[in-house]
Amino acid sequence: TMIKQTLRDGGECDAATTRQLAERNLDMLKAKFSQPSVIQQKFSLAAEAKANGTFTNPPLPYAPRHLLFYGSLMDPEILQTVLNLPEAPSLRDGSIKDYTMRMWGIYPALVPSKGSRIEGKVYLCETAQHFLHLIAYETGAYQWVPCRIELQNGDIIERGRVFVWAGKPDSKELIDGSFDFARYQQYFKPSVLKKQAHGGII
Repeated sequence: TMIKQTLRDGGECDAATTRQLAERNLDMLKAKFSQPSVIQQKFSLAAEAKANGTFTNPPLPYAPRHLLFYGSLMDPEILQTVLNLPEAPSLRDGSIKDYTMRMWGIYPALVPSKGSRIEGKVYLCETAQHFLHLIAYETGAYQWVPCRIELQNGDIIERGRVFVWAGKPDSKELIDGSFDFARYQQYFKPSVLKKQAHGGII
């Protein structure tokens, strides 16, 4: 690209200049493709949070709380692996209002949106340790907030929790889009389970 620009501007490229520009372009390409992907960043941040104890502790004393999941944790096997549960947990259908979904790489992120509704899966998190694991898995890119969860059968959970985007709603890190759960399960779930089995997430 830089070589083309030089020629377009009427300049001449001798062998040394051509080589210098080519090397500079190669360095730029290496820098671009050596950047970790979003999924790699998520694993790295989660592992670092666990090692350093830098994730935010839940309020103590901890009381069991229902959480609404709308991304990868809607998969019982992923949740079982993240929390190191003896078996896949039972999840219920539910929804919350006043949030909309945007995408952070392959991961969904909720931002405020009056009147909008997000559907997901509801899980009862019974221990503080499990909640800490969820905080580490979500990384500092997300923060938990209280929410009102409506179950599919019409029951209401007044003191629920959900992890939402911790940054600005109009952050350049987010793009418009929706979470393709089936695609995630097909293409990304195996690597998540493999990394977890080798201690790569939390």
